Amino acid sequence: MSMSRRRVRAIVRKEFREYRRNGNIIATMAVIPVIFAITPLVDMSSTAASTLRHENLLLYMLGIPAIVPAIVAAYSVAGERDQGTLEPVLTTPIRREEFLLAKELAVIVPSLAISCLWYGIVIACVALFGPPAGLPALLRAPDLLGLLLFTPLVAGWSIWIGIAISARMADVRAAAQLGAVRDGQLKVYGVLSPRRWWAAPEVPTLDELGIHDIDASFWHGLWAPADTPPEVTDKLVAAVRAALADPEVQERFKKLGQEIWPPDFQTPEALAAKQKAEIARWTPVIKEAGIKVE
Repeated sequence: MSMSRRRVRAIVRKEFREYRRNGNIIATMAVIPVIFAITPLVDMSSTAASTLRHENLLLYMLGIPAIVPAIVAAYSVAGERDQGTLEPVLTTPIRREEFLLAKELAVIVPSLAISCLWYGIVIACVALFGPPAGLPALLRAPDLLGLLLFTPLVAGWSIWIGIAISARMADVRAAAQLGAVRDGQLKVYGVLSPRRWWAAPEVPTLDELGIHDIDASFWHGLWAPADTPPEVTDKLVAAVRAALADPEVQERFKKLGQEIWPPDFQTPEALAAKQKAEIARWTPVIKEAGIKVE
């Protein structure tokens, strides 16, 4: 079966419409390039041309096609699943290859356009406002060639990693963060939970690094009124533990970037101990900071 260009174009157009309605994506496309454009402009205005000849300021801007596509691609599947627009698309005759190709095109086209636009803005600013020797020092053939070759390669690599992780996540923020880690854009030194995170098992806990008594992990609890009969409590506990043991429930939690704790922690006694420890840990912090409920 051949690939349908019409279906691919339809998905791409739908993605572009979603981008226009999503303020986070617009902000990402606007703010990230500015961050990577500031350094070359500042260095160009404050550094001698003789020093610039030994630097690769233009290649520094490869951060734009590395980060912008990864963040936008994180929305591609997780964002649609979160908004409930993914299932209607999957009920259409579109094939998996067409779906993935359309998703990549919808990300790489604006990402390359924004990258090239900001390359041009930086070069124009240097030509108009920089020192006389700044433009020749900036526009070196090896740097320009590297920029042209690596921009689409870096963008494509970031997109595929972002889409692959987004397909496993239901939370856009978790997909973006994990995508940045897997893409090498962020280095994680440790996690704030008592146990290693399932999505990045190679990252140690702070306790393993010698930094003790820090636990800022995300957790849930289920409470009942104090006068609840024990037999009712036992039934609730059994029902909750049975639900948490369901593979589909566990997979759902993983797509949200979370992990279900072991059965030993799924008891009233374990929850009470956890609550007591959290109160003891955060009460001094709240008092010292003067935090009040409003």
